[in-house]
Amino acid sequence: MRWDIACQAHLQTRQPFRREWLLWVEARNRTTSALEPLGLWSGPDDAALAPKGASRVYHGRQGTFEVGALSYAAGTSIGECSVTVGANTPEVQQLLRGTDTRFAEADLFCALFSAETNALLGFGEAWTGFVDAAPITIAEVGGTSTATITLLSSMRAGTELPASKKSDEMQTLRQGDRFRQYANPSSYAHDWWGAKRG
Repeated sequence: MRWDIACQAHLQTRQPFRREWLLWVEARNRTTSALEPLGLWSGPDDAALAPKGASRVYHGRQGTFEVGALSYAAGTSIGECSVTVGANTPEVQQLLRGTDTRFAEADLFCALFSAETNALLGFGEAWTGFVDAAPITIAEVGGTSTATITLLSSMRAGTELPASKKSDEMQTLRQGDRFRQYANPSSYAHDWWGAKRG
């Protein structure tokens, strides 16, 4: 995790602090394909925070907000982490049902607050990458439903195949061009290596 200078200075003093998590996802609307960024955090109330310089509105948790183990590795391997949030809030419902979160850009920050004054000390960048999946677990009667948002590291961008950029959906984003309306390269394009065709 990369801490800013203010957080590093506070951590070196070994003074008590409170940690909160901030999740930011930039997903596309399912009907208009417009970006609809949404922020969630583990704090109790909505707050305007600026982990990347520009102010963002983060919606407070209502129920569960847990971050899984963070593992970092050098090289080109794709890392994975998970964030479990309560699924009953309108913001989470809009994120998971109203937008397309598959491969949406996402980042996860850790905010430090002073345990004595409750003042914001700074931010640490914990994760940058893409949303892989976000299944909703429906609870039994009287329970709390949750959604586990799985994040892949930014190395995922290096595995994107050219065919994924040549679909009708991607072509439509270019001023409504429908040139590839009847094309589906993934259904008929096959490479035969070391075997007979058929």
